[in-house]
Amino acid sequence: MILLRLHKRGRGDAGFTLMECLVALVIFSAAILLFERTIAGAWRGISTANMKTGAVTLALRLLEETGSDSAFASENETQGQSGRYEWRRLITLIDSGTTPAGTTTDDLATFWVEVDVSWLDGVARSAQSVRYRLLKSGRRPS
Repeated sequence: MILLRLHKRGRGDAGFTLMECLVALVIFSAAILLFERTIAGAWRGISTANMKTGAVTLALRLLEETGSDSAFASENETQGQSGRYEWRRLITLIDSGTTPAGTTTDDLATFWVEVDVSWLDGVARSAQSVRYRLLKSGRRPS
């Protein structure tokens, strides 16, 4: 009879109690939520970096194209849109046309080329922009 009672007592200890299952479920849920927040933050960072990279690439392309195919205009502002980006390019004449040796040139001048690229950041819901300014030499406008 004693043997039978020990056997019954051992059977009751074979599983988990309801409280143990609930505690394990709460701990598991908290770990999953922390993991999800980490992954979501990483995706936001990747998205922001991709948008900035695209803006810098567009700005550098606009700077490179400026004055490569025709003469500069003395005061020229152009605007446009490329995908999600809006851009503005401003060309300003800063040279009087004299060379360091004191001789004048009629067709060469120095210009400031400024490019602004802006976009709406989908993650932070705010306007972002980059600005580049470059000194370029080119043909004086006719």
